[in-house]
Amino acid sequence: MVLLIKTIIFDLGGVYFTDGMKEVTNRMHKEYGIPKEKAHDVLEGPLASNYRMGKIDPHLFWKECVALLGIPLKPDEFRDLWVSSYVPIPKTVAIIDELNKKKYEVLFLSDNAPDRIEYLEKKYFFLSHFRDGIFSYDVKARKPDEKMYRAVLGKTKNSPLECLYIDDKEKCLPPAIKLGMKTLLFVNAESLKDDLKTKGILL
Repeated sequence: MVLLIKTIIFDLGGVYFTDGMKEVTNRMHKEYGIPKEKAHDVLEGPLASNYRMGKIDPHLFWKECVALLGIPLKPDEFRDLWVSSYVPIPKTVAIIDELNKKKYEVLFLSDNAPDRIEYLEKKYFFLSHFRDGIFSYDVKARKPDEKMYRAVLGKTKNSPLECLYIDDKEKCLPPAIKLGMKTLLFVNAESLKDDLKTKGILL
């Protein structure tokens, strides 16, 4: 029996939104001379993981970031600079709207923190494009921890074989494959649309 895709699960940063991490790392380098490697280590390291998993107070995270980077910004100023670097990708949003019209179940799976989601939802109302999903702080884990993927599968009645997971980071795909999901590596919205057409999901 051939199972068709019924549920499509999207990563957010770098797929639905622009790559805010890359943008803020470049800005730190250009405006303050911070080596990109250093900025990445601070914003993707253990401190950031605890922040995304909801294990530390957000204000403490922003305060520590400013101190570690040595930049002349207040914690709230740095928060706004980073969070505002995430902007919806219009062509990805259009794809999701089309999937919703075709009655696919659209979910999200994202490493994220409550204050960032609050900001982005207030500005873009992006959650209305998804039926449901999982944030890292919901389960106190980060991708590629299998716990994240099991949690999002718990949001659907469809089997893993009927699910397609889309992420821009290749390292985040293996756990989905292990659990039985199909996967796509996101390069850009144009190639995603072509891939979905190839799979017969979009016309």
